[in-house]
Amino acid sequence: MVSRQGRRVPRERRRTGKSAEANKQHKSIFGALRAAAPKWVFEQIKFVVGNSGSVNIRDFYTKLIKFDVEEGKKHKLFADHVTQVCKAHDRVILSFLQQVQEFARSTTEG
Repeated sequence: MVSRQGRRVPRERRRTGKSAEANKQHKSIFGALRAAAPKWVFEQIKFVVGNSGSVNIRDFYTKLIKFDVEEGKKHKLFADHVTQVCKAHDRVILSFLQQVQEFARSTTEG
């Protein structure tokens, strides 16, 4: 990632920025949940997808511990998660290719 000044932004600062952005986006949801159930404690747990759709296995399983997921179900949840990540990645790539093809057609036909 490059800053407005053309300098590379350190990876840790990108993560911090993304976390702040995610927290801002979910602030209203947490407010509504706290208003509906004031005695409950709410925590945002992020399942982050890395570069090129990679998923950190150790991080994923550590977060599942917070949900008290049965040991025998963890592998299926991970497999389902990776499948969804791959499908989303495919949709992004297909959309990009369609846009490129449409642009190519419009420049050759016009």
